[in-house]
Amino acid sequence: MITKCGSDWQPTQEMMEGWAKTCPDINLQVHLGRMTMWCQANQAKRKTMGGMFKFANTWLNGEQDKAARAKASGHKKKNSMRAQGIDAQLTDITWLPDEDKHMMRSFYLQKVGFYHYDGKFYEQ
Repeated sequence: MITKCGSDWQPTQEMMEGWAKTCPDINLQVHLGRMTMWCQANQAKRKTMGGMFKFANTWLNGEQDKAARAKASGHKKKNSMRAQGIDAQLTDITWLPDEDKHMMRSFYLQKVGFYHYDGKFYEQ
């Protein structure tokens, strides 16, 4: 991650192990990537070399808290196309005429390994 002075900062193995234990409900690599992109995009808000650990720790703990709250509340995504994301929208065969459904089902299974029909994902 780029710092205020332009130096590169990377978390140590000890930091990664600590976050893996204290943030079990999040994907560390994804969030470290997001922090890296945030630092690149927000030059005026970049942290100093000494402040990077606090920045990363605060970010990851916040994400862990959100994930833990969602897990505890039993929050699940709604079964709408919008909530299911772009994969569901791109592989949806619900709207096709019956004669085309078999062909597109085969195409999506071969190309991406799944298709979406009537609100559900189907895999090979």
